[in-house]
Amino acid sequence: ENNIASGLTLTGGDLAGAISGTGSTVIGGAVTNNNAKTIAQAISVNETASLTTVANAIGGAVTNSGTVELTGDTLTQTITGGTLNITGDVKSSADNLLADTITNSVSLTLTEGNLVKDVAGNGTTVIDTENTVANSANITTLTQVKAGTLDNTNGKLANVETSENTILNSNADNISGNITNEGTYNVVGGTIANTISGSGSTILNTDMVNNGSILQDVYVVTGKTLTSSAAGLGGNVNLASASTLNFKNGSVDALAGAINVALGADANLKM
Repeated sequence: ENNIASGLTLTGGDLAGAISGTGSTVIGGAVTNNNAKTIAQAISVNETASLTTVANAIGGAVTNSGTVELTGDTLTQTITGGTLNITGDVKSSADNLLADTITNSVSLTLTEGNLVKDVAGNGTTVIDTENTVANSANITTLTQVKAGTLDNTNGKLANVETSENTILNSNADNISGNITNEGTYNVVGGTIANTISGSGSTILNTDMVNNGSILQDVYVVTGKTLTSSAAGLGGNVNLASASTLNFKNGSVDALAGAINVALGADANLKM
């Protein structure tokens, strides 16, 4: 182990020993950490440099002007600036991910916090938490909500998959892909233009126009209106008190007796 009290610059190679102390480590070239040695102090990555390591070996905040590649494990420190590449199964608080560019090629699991930086790539972004993760960024990878709640009211998502007992809160306009929902999808605004499938339920918390396909049970909350073609509904429709189901073009031919409409007190069905 190297105890550094001032500054250490690594110009390349594979890190052979752990680094600790009150100083800082500067990455000045292509540095790998195949032996998972901990760098337990502040880290700076220069503009043309790179650090490739497991996430749990980062023991201090990273100021990144180059490239950091995480090959797996759990990140507990912030990475600010530069490029961050995810090339293994990495877990982190969303608050730690402050790189300018994040590319996820395998799996990035978010356990808490608010994601404010965009995530691209062909990997999967996973929400696995007992709490709520907020998304204020643009996630173009597949997003899976395996546990907990994802609040996407201020973010953008592509395709989404949710598991049982999970919650997805989103403006409908903020999800460009299709949704396979086994949990609860709370729609808080926008217009539905995609396909929502699965054995979960969709709850409409505002007046909503459905131009897509809702192939699961729909709940329209008190006093709100769902406007949809009959062909766009593939599950039961539950109207709370004083809510309305308004069929486009006044046609219900596509219902074919397969969908039940449950009317609450003073609810309306318009055809």
